[in-house]
Amino acid sequence: MAVYLGSAGIIQLTRTSLEVFRSTMDPGDVDVSARRFSFDFPNGTFVTGDRLAIARLNADGSLSNQPLDFAGTSYPDGLWFVNVDPLGGIRLYSNWGDALEGGRNTAVALSLPATTYDIAVKLEEGIPHCLGQIVQYTVSTERAAIDVTGLGDAFVEQVSGLISGGGSISCLWDWRPSVCGGTGEQELPHYLHQLILRQQLGSEFKASLFIKQDGATPINDNLPDLASRAALFYGVTALVTKVGMTFDPAGALISEIDFVTTGEISLRYQPPSAFLILQEDRDRIRLEDGSGFLAQELDV
Repeated sequence: MAVYLGSAGIIQLTRTSLEVFRSTMDPGDVDVSARRFSFDFPNGTFVTGDRLAIARLNADGSLSNQPLDFAGTSYPDGLWFVNVDPLGGIRLYSNWGDALEGGRNTAVALSLPATTYDIAVKLEEGIPHCLGQIVQYTVSTERAAIDVTGLGDAFVEQVSGLISGGGSISCLWDWRPSVCGGTGEQELPHYLHQLILRQQLGSEFKASLFIKQDGATPINDNLPDLASRAALFYGVTALVTKVGMTFDPAGALISEIDFVTTGEISLRYQPPSAFLILQEDRDRIRLEDGSGFLAQELDV
């Protein structure tokens, strides 16, 4: 009988929201030398690492045919990762890791806009990243039972109702990308503390809750090679409902996160579709758009 350890489980977190904000881009909002700009949005609306779609609008709210010139593009819209400083200033980046670090030299070069114009800003669905520093997590699903017993029936009769789910996550608290591998490729537990405070966008996120990772081998299995080549996970959209911190003078600082699902809960079985292509030093090859790493399809 095969036995899996809890180390086979991970969480892949995806930032998401459906809200759209409108504001105004003014030449005075752009600091070209610092590669930094700002626009009017409530504090906490966007946080470092968010993937924003920014579009230039006409006066009637339709998409303009004029370029989004402050970002140095010839198109009226664009998609960037952002770093948001404590004063609400924003820098644009081509990849997520650079956005977490927030360096000036790696930020997108900006230009002064030729005129004042309206913009629309939307938090696009981000790229899934593993949640780092997990100590443990739980996930549960529940189906309501609806009582349809009729008058005079001798036994209770029930039918299946709607499905709901939820769970909790315990993480070692961390907020600096430099501590999380140095490359910023893991989502930090501190993000969930920021997420619950978002008044305008809400605390929604998407996640893949892995029961078994691709490559995880069970104990006492007769076919470990075959068993390792598959992944099993829950796919959910959820809301953060509670975030707490456990303080112990003799122990590590722990983040405690509770969540509930808001839509479909799917249990997915996924054999791997590709292997990562590695360099001679065994390092991965990053794609130029920052969306992931180069991989080769498998013949399965």
